[in-house]
Amino acid sequence: MKPPAKSDRKITYKEHITPMRAMLAERFPKTFMPKGSRQKPPLAIGIDEAIIERIPDIDVEVLKWALFDYTQGYSYLDGIRIGAFRLDLDGNPVGNILPDDVTYAGNVIRNRKRREASRKKA
Repeated sequence: MKPPAKSDRKITYKEHITPMRAMLAERFPKTFMPKGSRQKPPLAIGIDEAIIERIPDIDVEVLKWALFDYTQGYSYLDGIRIGAFRLDLDGNPVGNILPDDVTYAGNVIRNRKRREASRKKA
């Protein structure tokens, strides 16, 4: 998932992203795991649109940042494996993980670990 488009609005982790993630975990507990969970199942492609459909007054910009944050964590990326299913908002399997998904997740993890290692050396 790519980061949301930049805007003039200041979206903060504490004030916006954390509460949004908590709301998603509370509202859709079969799909979204609370922050700190060790396993997070892959989300359905287009899940942002499904959320907007169910919660029309949701802050879309904050939602996009919260989904980006959720899908970039190690516990989410580690679950992107061949044979895993993507889940809809009700926790139903709606698609399989593809080889390109696995490659993407592996690349994100490798690049992040490389950056972390270089920061430790500096």
